[in-house]
Amino acid sequence: MARQTPQRSLVSNIRVGSRVPLPATSIGRVLLAGMSDDAIRELLPEKQLADLSQGQFEQHAELLKSLQQDRREGLSWSIGCYEAGVGSCAVPVPDRRGHAVAAINVVGPQPAFESAAGRARIGEHLRRAAAEIAAPSGMARD
Repeated sequence: MARQTPQRSLVSNIRVGSRVPLPATSIGRVLLAGMSDDAIRELLPEKQLADLSQGQFEQHAELLKSLQQDRREGLSWSIGCYEAGVGSCAVPVPDRRGHAVAAINVVGPQPAFESAAGRARIGEHLRRAAAEIAAPSGMARD
């Protein structure tokens, strides 16, 4: 696992090894997006969903709708959702069959994640990085 921290005033309090609820973060949601809806309902009881998502989702239908968009895009965004002023984007790292076996993300100041051009650039770089991670191990090959 790698972590690179710039010399800037941005502060993200999530450290390597931290435990955070899956639906509250982009990296958690991109991993959830790789699961079936039934598995998600079983893993995250609806009565606990608001707490587990820090109030972002109160019902499974809301979470599943968000995950459908994440599945379509192949990535997940968090714009000030988990930490105020902080944006993030995550992509899955696939195995040979295309199933998410890991994920990577990038975190930065929220404005960098708000423009369409910024989002396109971030998404492109993350997808490329995930493919490079998967390739040496044969994870992404048939």
